[in-house]
Amino acid sequence: FIMLDKPDEEIDCVLSEHVMALHAGTKSAVFSKAERRDTQNKSRLEWDIEKSLSERLKMSRSEVTDPIPHQLLRKYIGYARKYVHPKIGPEAAGVIQEFYLTLRRRHQSRDSTPITTRQLESLMRLTEARARLELREVASK
Repeated sequence: FIMLDKPDEEIDCVLSEHVMALHAGTKSAVFSKAERRDTQNKSRLEWDIEKSLSERLKMSRSEVTDPIPHQLLRKYIGYARKYVHPKIGPEAAGVIQEFYLTLRRRHQSRDSTPITTRQLESLMRLTEARARLELREVASK
């Protein structure tokens, strides 16, 4: 059973508001699994702690191969996944919605790739991921 997507600006607006509301109302899943430990990296981080990150970033490529040690990056990502669950702020939600509606308007011709609510949900997940990367509780414009 195939359902054709017929672009309608009013319906698109209502549908995008609905998807945004559903997405904003959901709580991030709490990790029920025990935190996995890396068996290879049980010891302390093995990197030069005497130099700050900004100093390491200023070094030439030949001087350093890893400005952010692998173990530190893994811990950062693990912390962000476990403790940071950003919500999309109203201003950012408006920007995302307007961008989605603009895409829908531009891609109404028959030969273009259809823009669906999956793209809207993807934009929202990308926005939340960026906020999580920055350890923010609210994704803003």
